[in-house]
Amino acid sequence: GVTAIYLVIRRFVLGVFSSGPGVELSFARLKLISMVYFEHFRLFVFPFKLDAQYTVEQMYFYPVKAALSAAATLVLLYFSLKKKIPDPLRAGSQWVFWGLLPVSGIVKIPSGPVAERYQYTVLFGFVLIVGYLVAELQKKRTLTGAAIIAALALPLGARTFARNFIWKDDTSFFSSMIRANPDNAQAYVNLGTVYGEMGDTGKAIREFKAAVALGYPRAWLNLGIAHAKEGRLDKAISEFKKALALKPGLVDAMSHLALAYEQEGRLDKAEHEYKTALALDPGFSETRVNLGVVYAREGRFPDAVREYKEALAVDPGLDLARMDLGMVYWREGQGSDAVRELRKAINLNPGNVYAVKYLDWIESQMGNEK
Repeated sequence: GVTAIYLVIRRFVLGVFSSGPGVELSFARLKLISMVYFEHFRLFVFPFKLDAQYTVEQMYFYPVKAALSAAATLVLLYFSLKKKIPDPLRAGSQWVFWGLLPVSGIVKIPSGPVAERYQYTVLFGFVLIVGYLVAELQKKRTLTGAAIIAALALPLGARTFARNFIWKDDTSFFSSMIRANPDNAQAYVNLGTVYGEMGDTGKAIREFKAAVALGYPRAWLNLGIAHAKEGRLDKAISEFKKALALKPGLVDAMSHLALAYEQEGRLDKAEHEYKTALALDPGFSETRVNLGVVYAREGRFPDAVREYKEALAVDPGLDLARMDLGMVYWREGQGSDAVRELRKAINLNPGNVYAVKYLDWIESQMGNEK
């Protein structure tokens, strides 16, 4: 019942029931599911080899692990169904059994097959089982029960305390993922992105190159963006092309390649790449704005106006599109329309100093004409 309610809410909020292809029970998927279950059970009893996100490559199939995960699942099922099992054991087993099902991999989880956060609610059932067993033991052997509680609480509490430090900032978090799994290309890209946002382009490029070495297509895109920020457009263009060679439908790479061409003044190539990107993703409003800029630079003002309006139809909150539209209107001699759009841009983003500057200048020009 709870799952059904969740799916209905998900459908209304996100517009989809599942972000993956749905239920899949192929032989390859079953092998993966067995490893996912093993990793969850392993984390229950030995939470010391931790990683914030586990990759598919880490779920390499081992028959022994598959057998152990199957046995543990059967034990849960037995405890869940047998009437004479004490209620805490039966309730805990049912909680774990049903709690693991949504994160088992039967429906693909795009972010990763296993993540420790998937266990936040599932662990309640496991703790109920362990707590009941220790409590029963303590009734018969008080000192033994107390020793077991101490043996569980002290190392696990210390591990929890130490684990908190990796969450203090993004660099600590993604660095810990790389230490846990040096082959996690996405972690390198995430860490590089953080360095880029901090303005440390050198470190960003280093992390993107590490992801490139692992053959991750989007890493070339990020590496190109980092080179573009440094003004090395030739290198940026080369990296964007490599990303597209590995993943031809990567719209972000096409858009950034077009922007690099535009910055070099190669407007014909920029126009071609923007149009190709829009053919794949017509709703990519930022690309439409950039194509409008190309048209404006070429003096094709009606085409520029069309692109800006289509971008704003998709995303009315684009203050830059409003600003650019206002400037095109001014160049076409439509002063009142220009003022209207620039005012809308400023209302959307009062911090847009360029829109304020252009509006002041245009209004002064119109005042001089009067």
